[in-house]
Amino acid sequence: MTADLDNELSTTSSPGDSGKVSGGRPGLRVGEHVLDELIGRGGFGEVWRAHHHVLKDKLVAVKVPLDPDYVSRLKSEGILQHSLEGEHVVRILGLDPDHDPPYLTMEWVSGQSLRDYLKAHGRLDQAEALRIGREIAEALTEAHRKSIVHRDLKPENILLDQEGRVRLTDFGLGKLVEGTTAGKLLSGSLVSLDGGNVVGTLRYMSPEQRDPQRAATVDARADVYAFGLVLFEMLTGSPPEGVEAPSEVVASLDPRIDAVFRRCYARLESRYAHMGEVLRELDALSAEDAQQQEPAPASPLEATPLAPVLRRSVRQVGLSPTGFWPRLIAAVIDLCLVHFLTTTILRYAPLPVPPPLFLPLTLLLYDALFTGLTGRTPGKWLLGARVISYESNKAISLPHAFARTLLKGFSALPLFLGFALAAIDDEKRTLHDHAAGTLVVYDI
Repeated sequence: MTADLDNELSTTSSPGDSGKVSGGRPGLRVGEHVLDELIGRGGFGEVWRAHHHVLKDKLVAVKVPLDPDYVSRLKSEGILQHSLEGEHVVRILGLDPDHDPPYLTMEWVSGQSLRDYLKAHGRLDQAEALRIGREIAEALTEAHRKSIVHRDLKPENILLDQEGRVRLTDFGLGKLVEGTTAGKLLSGSLVSLDGGNVVGTLRYMSPEQRDPQRAATVDARADVYAFGLVLFEMLTGSPPEGVEAPSEVVASLDPRIDAVFRRCYARLESRYAHMGEVLRELDALSAEDAQQQEPAPASPLEATPLAPVLRRSVRQVGLSPTGFWPRLIAAVIDLCLVHFLTTTILRYAPLPVPPPLFLPLTLLLYDALFTGLTGRTPGKWLLGARVISYESNKAISLPHAFARTLLKGFSALPLFLGFALAAIDDEKRTLHDHAAGTLVVYDI
């Protein structure tokens, strides 16, 4: 996961600013996580890849401020980004501004930034650029619906996961439009000689953001302007110069895109009011393309069956498969609980069932009932895991849970190799997971 922490404009500090804090270092425990590797650094803070101190394969990104004055802004960033629940926004997992050092924990996105992707591929073809643009627009539409303005949209803050899906991050310069005053700026700012604040990254900054007298009152149209620049850069491989439109730089582009770009890259009064309007325009473009490319209906004799709909991987919906060792620990906890339960029952309430059969029967009921009714056993609950359907990514039914528990017996033979399959399987599934069509994921 990468995110640009530097605001390409220079930030000016007042003489009274306090000195910088130490930041992080490899091996430092920050909350529940241990810092592994520094992946981004800027004037205000650092971003580290980190792992859970117990669940070693559970990775996160941790932002640590370097400037003491940034702590309150880090808190505001976490609150704003946490309020956005769309699939195209990086999720906030933890925040503690009072910790030493203060930190903000985010989900780990395995992939690269749009900036790195553009450096590697140059300009994108029209279909891919519009697909990425539409997902950016979805994320910003949700933000604008909640009166949140990002104010620093740029390729460095747009991540692409391993499936190529957009994950918007770094709301460090974001603000709430309603009730916002100049004192509520949420990240580093350029302070002008007359005391005004300029917030953003110069190349992608709207004209009103560059004006210290208007910078504190920017609205969703600032993000619309930056989106136009990002869209142009994806389509042509470079930012716009002057008043040229995308199809004037790359002749093969659909000229209808020019109209969308021009209403983004325009004076404040002429721009789209918010990203929801841009999203509707992009959807209309896609619908027109689909109508133009739709083949003539086939005759009944020529008709072919529809291809099956591909399932969405758990990583596409923001989940992470649980590895072998956490599952082993959860199983040991459950076995200890079942053993205690059976010995207690047999001691105080002898049953007609022979003791050798009572333990496996109790284990069957324990595992199946807990999994079918709550999605997890107590052991999995303690480890932060739950069982879901592999095909639908949803909870399984009680009969499904009983079938899965019965199939666990096959995983135990021979030598528990069916369980060990989770250590080498790409999605960390055991033999009984494959047989029952289930998957164990972290419930975060």
